[in-house]
Amino acid sequence: MKRTREELVAAFKAIGASYPDARAEAEVDENQAALASALFLKEAWAAVYPDDAKAPWIDSWVDDAENRPDGPCAGGGHALRRMLKLRVRRSDIVDLIRAAQFETLFGLCQLLEDGPDSDIPAVGGVAWAVFETDGEGTPTRPLTGLHEEVLSADPTGREMRPRPRATAKPPRRRTRAKAPRKAPRARRK
Repeated sequence: MKRTREELVAAFKAIGASYPDARAEAEVDENQAALASALFLKEAWAAVYPDDAKAPWIDSWVDDAENRPDGPCAGGGHALRRMLKLRVRRSDIVDLIRAAQFETLFGLCQLLEDGPDSDIPAVGGVAWAVFETDGEGTPTRPLTGLHEEVLSADPTGREMRPRPRATAKPPRRRTRAKAPRKAPRARRK
């Protein structure tokens, strides 16, 4: 479906994509599948834990690990329980997990675009690609540069940079001014 530049800009804004004007230009002028790429990344980012310092998923992981100590991913719940016991801030846990999820998402997008890196002769010639499709499912244009766009698609708008921390120091308590100390007297010999 061909869209006008204005329709594309509106679509990019509707999905929260960064640089909607530039993306619309790439779609129209360079025939890139920019809208499909942006929508793919929006959906992919939905699988990443949100940047929520309360992080209710932490408690779910811990509970799951307690209920099934040998279950799949229970090690993560056990590790989270130990981290909480050590008083690691939930926001720090969120930062760590989100960074790992970003790295996974980046690697997966690169793999989808670049294909296998295999030197096994028996699988030579095996390849894949991700395409935009028409209404009947017929591939139309490849989604290119996904891994290059993962960072700018971060829904926080910070491109995985740390969240701003309160940097203001608490006000100093006023104390009564002390009289200057006298220098000690030199002892006579």
